[in-house]
Amino acid sequence: APRPAPDFDRMMARDALCEAAALADFFVILVPLSPQTQGIVDAKVIGAMKSSAYLINVARGGVCNEADIVAAVREKRIGGAGLDVFVEEPLPKDHPFWKEPNIVVTPRRSGSCADYHKLALPTVEKNLRAFAEGRMGDLINVVPR
Repeated sequence: APRPAPDFDRMMARDALCEAAALADFFVILVPLSPQTQGIVDAKVIGAMKSSAYLINVARGGVCNEADIVAAVREKRIGGAGLDVFVEEPLPKDHPFWKEPNIVVTPRRSGSCADYHKLALPTVEKNLRAFAEGRMGDLINVVPR
């Protein structure tokens, strides 16, 4: 079930993905790559977006169908896309993303910030301690397989 989060207007369940996409001006993808999220952003989800909306993927490349993104941008069904992750990395020189003026390609830097290690260390420390003590139920941010 969606949980409240500070500074967010609303949290929605994964089964409401098309509804969420339809509401967004900037549809930001922030999920781990797992069997449940592989290809989750496809033509159906992109088709629910506003024609003025932008798709931003800072998750993992396999979460979005790249051909569906290119088609939607070329056909002006969405305003554009900002992509930091790709199915194949580095992104091949002949990939269609490079040729689209309304697609911004960035060098996989979205997860970086000056305080990243300070912010991530408590999670790593908690998980290492729980793992070492055999308390698997206490692990946090576990990606289902």
